[in-house]
Amino acid sequence: FEGIKARISNTYVGGERIADQPAHQWGGSVEAKSGPLRAGLGVSWIGGHTVAAFDTGSFMVTRVAEDDFLVASAIVSYEVRKGFNVYIKGENILDEEYTDGGYRAPGVSVYGGVRLDI
Repeated sequence: FEGIKARISNTYVGGERIADQPAHQWGGSVEAKSGPLRAGLGVSWIGGHTVAAFDTGSFMVTRVAEDDFLVASAIVSYEVRKGFNVYIKGENILDEEYTDGGYRAPGVSVYGGVRLDI
């Protein structure tokens, strides 16, 4: 390996919180690089809280109590030539159910693409 990067973070909001804001949130990531190959894994743990969620059946916004949840994502990229990368990324790979921006988050999502650095 040419390098490994790791990060960990914590957010705690005491006292009165704004709507949809959990009191506790932890996050972490690790990324490794070896030659043209790069791989990364990120996780976020969000403590239980109440959120506003859009109900697509009634077209109304309701308050929903969310339990604690853990969201994980992973990415693998390969540098084909300098500045030209292909990648595949998975989001919510643990298939958690939670609300994001007022809507229910999709289950496991997988994306692929190219990135050009100019």
